[in-house]
Amino acid sequence: MFLVVLCCIVFSYGQTRVFASQINISFSLRNGDVNGDNIVEDQDYSIMGKAWYTLVGDPNYDARADLNGDGAVEDQDYSILGLNWYQSGDAF
Repeated sequence: MFLVVLCCIVFSYGQTRVFASQINISFSLRNGDVNGDNIVEDQDYSIMGKAWYTLVGDPNYDARADLNGDGAVEDQDYSILGLNWYQSGDAF
């Protein structure tokens, strides 16, 4: 769930009016979508491959490929990618 607040300030005859509305947007993205295109596919696999067996601070480490957020790109991340292979999140 994401919360988006839209605000508009209107100046009218020396008065300032502030209008705000709140919109709740709910959508899902698949874990394993390394490049952010909303589908888990070969491009994600390629990015993960370049970061394979790296840790935070290593030259080839890519946080996008660290799917479980443990600071290392390894077998667990590959498993996550495999579980969601060729699946996509909600359409925008």
